[in-house]
Amino acid sequence: MNRPWVKNLWRRLRWPLAIGVLCWLILPNLEGLRELVEQGVAWRWIAAAVGFRFLSLALTGYRWNMLLAGQEIRPPKSRVARMVGVGYVCNFVLPGTIGGDVAKAGLIATETPTRRKRALATVPLDRGLGMLAFVILGSIAGLLRWTTIPSPLLQTAVLLMAGISVGGLICLIVATGTGIAREPADLNPRHSATRLQKLLMTVRQAIAMLRRGRVTVWLALLLGIVAHGCLCSASYCCLLAFTAAEMPFGWVDQLWLVPSAEVPTAFLSLPGGLGAREGALAYFYGEFASGPAQLDRFRDVGVLVGGCYSLVCIGLAVVVAGVLMVSGRNWSADGSEPAFRLPKKPV
Repeated sequence: MNRPWVKNLWRRLRWPLAIGVLCWLILPNLEGLRELVEQGVAWRWIAAAVGFRFLSLALTGYRWNMLLAGQEIRPPKSRVARMVGVGYVCNFVLPGTIGGDVAKAGLIATETPTRRKRALATVPLDRGLGMLAFVILGSIAGLLRWTTIPSPLLQTAVLLMAGISVGGLICLIVATGTGIAREPADLNPRHSATRLQKLLMTVRQAIAMLRRGRVTVWLALLLGIVAHGCLCSASYCCLLAFTAAEMPFGWVDQLWLVPSAEVPTAFLSLPGGLGAREGALAYFYGEFASGPAQLDRFRDVGVLVGGCYSLVCIGLAVVVAGVLMVSGRNWSADGSEPAFRLPKKPV
């Protein structure tokens, strides 16, 4: 049953809840966090984290543009970049874990009215390929460093990612190589169809696209792995920024630690993973400790690194929002209408 008051309540509570979780993590460990910061911050690594996060966002936009082109939908690259920017900002604004995808769907539906179904179907396909790329990267890195993983819990996380990766790859191979992905005969849901029925129809369209653009799909998956490698590198740069945070692992370990922490937070409706990310990293970093004294310090480092990365993401979102506001004054080629206009209701 649709309950608008629940959505409105959650829209108002999600930021206070995220900040409350952060306070719960920070206040009991304030002395240790202050000590880590006072011992020095290498700002060049913070700048590198911003660069890697921006590169990750740019590659994600290019991946979606590839999927659109694979369906013979070729909006100007500047408009695709604007849609990706709006989606990134909406991850911190709209309720739910897929607020950015909802915004992108609404924009691309407005942009391509004659090919709306195909355009909309690229959004869940892009989301699914991105998640699969993330767990593939994490499982490969984790298996490469298997002998150095310090606890059964972290080994279980790596094995779980490996199982999801194998299952996802098998489904992708079957879908792109057989007739399973043939386009359904009826992709026009009735006006009276429920939201779930319309969503399932869009998912069927996305599955049908796999066979039509199989090469593009596999290239997009590879590009997603590279993009998420940049994202993990941004988190590692946040770790290197705190000179006193001496952790017993390196960059390759971060490639499986970050997905292990980020994938569970994707299912929580906190804005941009704020709060959940810091808690997950603190817990996983603590698994590397060899004693109670190290445990507190390593968890402090996890909270600090997660918070630093969240600030990088939020800061980048603010910059992107500012650029979008300025560029929103630009008009289309014939000067008759703005380049983009959000629909009244998300599609």
